[in-house]
Order: sequence, then C-alpha cells, then structure tokens
Amino acid sequence: MIYCYDCRFENRATPCLDAQGRRDFDKLAAAYIDELRARRTAGTAPLDSWAWECVNELEHADPRSTLFFVLVALDKLTTDIRHFVAMLAAGPLLTILVNFADDMIGPVEVIGRKSPKFRLLLSAILGQGRMKAEIFARLRAVLAHEPSLDEDGASGSGSGLAAAREREARTLVCTRVFDDLGGRAAAATIVGLT
Repeated sequence: MIYCYDCRFENRATPCLDAQGRRDFDKLAAAYIDELRARRTAGTAPLDSWAWECVNELEHADPRSTLFFVLVALDKLTTDIRHFVAMLAAGPLLTILVNFADDMIGPVEVIGRKSPKFRLLLSAILGQGRMKAEIFARLRAVLAHEPSLDEDGASGSGSGLAAAREREARTLVCTRVFDDLGGRAAAATIVGLT
C-alpha cells in the first residue's frame, strides 16, 4: 500500500482508505475534484489538501492505481469538464505516461479505443513534452481522428475549444468510462489491479 507524506509523517489516519484498509477510489476522486474546484475558485490550495497529496504520491509510485483513480475521477465529473479533464490529463495521467510509459501505454490504448470520454481526456495532452516519442505516437494513434481538447483551429496551442468539441464535452459528461469498459471489475483488469 502506498501512503502519502501526510499519512506517514503527519499522522493523518489515511483518509483515502476504507474501513478494510483498501484504497477508497470514490472518496479520493470526490475529494480531489473538490480540491481542484477550491483551487480554481480561490486561486490557491485549500488548507486541507489530503487528496492532492495522496494522488501525487500514487502517480509517482503506483501507476496502475493512478490510472484507476483517473477513471473514477473522470466518471465523477459533472461540471466544468474542460477544466477538470485538462487537470487530470496534465497531472496524474501525464505523470504515469512519462514515468511508467512502457507499462502503462497498453492499458491506456485499450481504454482509449473503448471509451469516447477517455479519448477526450487523452486529447487534453497537447504535446509530447517529456514523454517518449514512441509512446506519444501510440497515444496519438488512439486519437487519430480526434481534435485536441483545446484546439481552436488557428494556433493549435489552445486558445479556445472548438464548438464541436464543446458540444461533445457536454454530451460526454453524462457518460461513464466504466460503462464503456464493461464495469469496474473489467476496468480493474485492464489497468492491471487484479
């Protein structure tokens, strides 16, 4: 089990775990989205940002749990989908694709081919950055016919969301990645948690 700094050294009592000591992905995702919302509103981190710390630890040590967390969080998004999708893509998803690329690109490709909502998330990764070239090429192959989330048709760097993507994002917010994958158990198998 991966524990964040706060739980190891600040005696936080592991708020991300359930009563049986298993990671509570639903609670973690809800708290993470609440923290993102608070950061966006206040312009600074909330005083208690345990979920942010937990996810940060996960994304550097447990890529499979991180990918599952991303799926849970993506399914919990109901508003501001563009902002939160961009934050999930540029944060935990990108981190595992950079640090654990060879292990994680396979599950990411499988999920991307099955789930339009997950492809929307993938499309928010706008550039290769520190990602290996071959991994980025495989990611782009999943998105061969998809515009990037923030593509505006002019600069290509994202000064606004194309109208068609805006409508698609509003439609996709009502869908569930887990439904596209055949349920949570099937998703856990795809990411390698079982």
